[in-house]
Amino acid sequence: MSFSVASFFHPYSKFLHGAAYNLHQNLEGLGAVSSSFTERDEAGKVIASYWSPDQAMVITLGFLVMLALLLIPLLSAAAYTVGKKRGLFCFFALLILPGVLNCLGLFPIINYLPTRYAINGVGKLGSEVGLIPLLMLCAITGWGVMVLLYDNLNLTERFRQIYDHFWFPLALVAAVFFVADNGANEDTALLKGATVNVQDASGYLLSQIRRYDDYCKTNGLDDLRSCQWSRDSQWTFTHIKEGEAGYFIEFAPDDSRGFYAANRRTVSDDDVYAIRKEIAEYNQRLCPVKYFSSDISRSSPLSSTCEYVPYHYCSARPDGPPGIVDEGIGSHTVALASECIIPGLPPPNHT
Repeated sequence: MSFSVASFFHPYSKFLHGAAYNLHQNLEGLGAVSSSFTERDEAGKVIASYWSPDQAMVITLGFLVMLALLLIPLLSAAAYTVGKKRGLFCFFALLILPGVLNCLGLFPIINYLPTRYAINGVGKLGSEVGLIPLLMLCAITGWGVMVLLYDNLNLTERFRQIYDHFWFPLALVAAVFFVADNGANEDTALLKGATVNVQDASGYLLSQIRRYDDYCKTNGLDDLRSCQWSRDSQWTFTHIKEGEAGYFIEFAPDDSRGFYAANRRTVSDDDVYAIRKEIAEYNQRLCPVKYFSSDISRSSPLSSTCEYVPYHYCSARPDGPPGIVDEGIGSHTVALASECIIPGLPPPNHT
């Protein structure tokens, strides 16, 4: 049992802290606030960049503390309007009850903070328990304002009807909000699935590129443009394989040409065609496809070199122009499946 000032105010500080954390999560999802911070030296040069929800939500907490202090006289007036001195006494009894119970060791331990905080968290609402303080603050604020307006301004029955009609559209707004939130969560799940597929496809292609790099070194073909590409492109595919969705969307090449440029800024069409033709010759040399007619062909047998590429990695059609590679490459065994994997890698919002 501890009757200290800190012990008395602990339930209220936890209540507002949890409300601020969850409100900040909502506002960050809307793009109204950010948990990103950048530190600069005296010359203006960036020396540090980091994320800190704890630091960012201090401003939100400050606004909620100000609201709570304003609510005390507002609710006191509303309670007096409803029950005169008895109403005022009941209000202050309820107000100090959490602090008194905490001093007596009887107030439950409630964790209002979310277990996870999503930076730029679209579709994230914080924790279910953490939303309770926000809902309570909204409810008691609305109750206090409406009691004072209705009882002290002698408003008529017509005002009450208008008030009721005002709340009905809010229910529809709430429904739209939760549907939109559900849609945002679905979009997030789809993005996560697409990111995993891109990472897996990049890792699959990376292993084939490394084998081609070894092939070039073993056969003294380092001067071939495709062999130079196989060395330079490993950095790009490694980072896509290991990176998150944000990295892929921001830094992955915008189109197939960017993947063939590797670590160079630009690449000509002739260079791209040369790389692709050399890779096609490599595939035909190691995993030849025999054509008996325009509709009938036979692939090389499966081996550690010749592979059937999983369809979800190789669902895109090869880039043009026609004639560089067989458009049915996805149905043949190949040693290097860049022609059907690379066209499916550029982020959709870039193309």
